[in-house]
Amino acid sequence: MTTHGKRRRALTGYYDLAWYAESTGGVASGDYALAASKIKFINPIPLETLPEPVRQVCIQPFRTIKPIASSTAIRLHELIDGRPDRTESYLSELRRIERFARYHSGYSYPSWGMTGSFNWNIAARYLGKAEAATQSRKVRATGYWYCISCERTIPSKARLKSCPACKEMGTLSPVEGSA
Repeated sequence: MTTHGKRRRALTGYYDLAWYAESTGGVASGDYALAASKIKFINPIPLETLPEPVRQVCIQPFRTIKPIASSTAIRLHELIDGRPDRTESYLSELRRIERFARYHSGYSYPSWGMTGSFNWNIAARYLGKAEAATQSRKVRATGYWYCISCERTIPSKARLKSCPACKEMGTLSPVEGSA
């Protein structure tokens, strides 16, 4: 589910989960890396139009993740499987957004300092430093990060995963602002 159109929540597809692992932000912050064995995206279905009882489960507010009963997951999976596959359109849009970001910032993924797309080599790098990650704290945003590896202060309003200067993973901490 995601926000679609005029801030309306919609069902857009699924990932059949192959595996997951702790990511650079750490489990304490709910930061996981996921890999899918299968994906399918569809034209968005506004949550308020879903059939009961899945509608009531889906329209309840949540942030990032929401555990649901297996019967609900099966029903949602069936609803998506019954719709035309738009996965290639979604992937095409992702590539367009990467080009747009690269044109405006020099990076496909500015918060990662990446000029290309994600691939398995990137995944290995991302997961390799998970054990070294420091716990993320909620601090007043200053728009700056400090890297313990290269000892540089990096300006960025995004939650960075790797240091744009030295490319190390899990080495950044937000620079705290004054209260």
